[in-house]
Amino acid sequence: MTKSIFHEYRWRTATTADRAVALLKEGCQAVNAYGISLDEKTSTDFAYIVHSDKLKQSQHNNGSNKKKNVKLELYGLALGNSKISCSNPILSSLKYNNTLTYLDLKKNHIGDKGGVAIAAFLYRNNTLEELILKQNQISDSGAKALAKALKHNDTLCQLDLSRNFVGNKGAKWFVAMLKTNSSVTGLALHHNHVYRERILEKLTSLLSRNRQEKNCKRRNRPQCVYGGCKWW
Repeated sequence: MTKSIFHEYRWRTATTADRAVALLKEGCQAVNAYGISLDEKTSTDFAYIVHSDKLKQSQHNNGSNKKKNVKLELYGLALGNSKISCSNPILSSLKYNNTLTYLDLKKNHIGDKGGVAIAAFLYRNNTLEELILKQNQISDSGAKALAKALKHNDTLCQLDLSRNFVGNKGAKWFVAMLKTNSSVTGLALHHNHVYRERILEKLTSLLSRNRQEKNCKRRNRPQCVYGGCKWW
């Protein structure tokens, strides 16, 4: 089994929202904050950091306390099961981020509105390579927004939409997207409502083509298993 991009970073773990914000302000490149509870203040702090490409960090020199801009290099962020709703400012701030390559938002139930916010991020993003949206109550309208955004994105390689509410209509949008997108090589749609064999066969064919062309920036990524029972 090929490793996910998750394993390419040195992750720091936070068990509280305040600790997660502190790690981000320290300039950590990958923060795993799975299961934290984000309130309004910490969500706003997260949103500001994700939005910014620079942070002001304190420097103590000769008894003085000066702040200087430090470039943000946040590459990995895991916020699964963190009570992020579709209106959380973190989602709207993502579209301004240009450093993340791995983003995990599983089990947040962001719904189709959250899917649309993520789509706005994908439309203009050119760094993200792996996106986990497992178990987020995303249905066909959210899938449509994501698929349409990916027509303009040539960076994302892996998308996990397993355990959502995507049906045959939503899957058709991904078929249409893959006809022009050659970077997506992994698409997880198992435990959704995609049952038409013709659609699944077309997804298999198009994703196989993408893997063969090897247009993904990172090589040897795991293959897609859609609608089946396994994931990478």
